[in-house]
Amino acid sequence: RQSWELLGLRERNTLVRHFLADGIDEHAFVCEFLPDCVAKARDNRHIGLPLLLEVLVNLIEHLQGVEIKLSSEHQGVKMISVNLSDMAEFIPIVQNRFIFSTCISRSKIKMEDSRWYLQMTSANWSRTHEPDSDTTTLAYGVKELLQRQKFMQEILAASRKDP
Repeated sequence: RQSWELLGLRERNTLVRHFLADGIDEHAFVCEFLPDCVAKARDNRHIGLPLLLEVLVNLIEHLQGVEIKLSSEHQGVKMISVNLSDMAEFIPIVQNRFIFSTCISRSKIKMEDSRWYLQMTSANWSRTHEPDSDTTTLAYGVKELLQRQKFMQEILAASRKDP
């Protein structure tokens, strides 16, 4: 619950829409190996569940962007399986929060029919043993601060709409 509360409204909404999508009326991504990713993220002191949820939001948004580009090729396909086994292998090894928080930007999607594979590229694997440095700690801190500011702005905006 604490991990959920650390997310902003946009991130929560993205995850709720993702997990409630049925693949019949709306498009859905079935994240294979997600329970494995959760378990490994909780065991990695550098990652944890809150950061995994943030990365999952980035992944969902990335998948939606890819899906939009390919919509003409996959007409009628409402449910796509996404294999996260490579990310599940990446999670216990990575030793830097910033590297993990930005790993989706350095990953690739391999497609085979209605099954997609998230691939951690060499740009990710080569950085798994980078320790947290002052620079990456600062970068992650700034990112976290911006997310909290955004969350507070969302709360203020929502309170102004309510009479």
